[in-house]
Amino acid sequence: MEIKELESPVLVTVEEKSGEVVSTITAFTKDLDQASMKEAVGGWIELVKSKCGKYDVIINEEGRLRHLHHNQIASTLCGHYIVGDVIVVPIGLIE
Repeated sequence: MEIKELESPVLVTVEEKSGEVVSTITAFTKDLDQASMKEAVGGWIELVKSKCGKYDVIINEEGRLRHLHHNQIASTLCGHYIVGDVIVVPIGLIE
């Protein structure tokens, strides 16, 4: 599963099912305010740039400390190891 060209934000969730980590991509329809983003990623937010430069990726700042599941889609998009649920936002939508 990969992310194609985006015009609006998406939520990439990861969860374990039958011993396998599964990713799901859904539209992120909430406001891009701090409270909504914090709720979506499950903790303090951190903004990471995608390696292609087209997206801001909102991650859980403490994801590794909390031993969240590896997010292969976000890791590929950003070029380094990312864990937990993330919001992928086209550049320019977050102030």
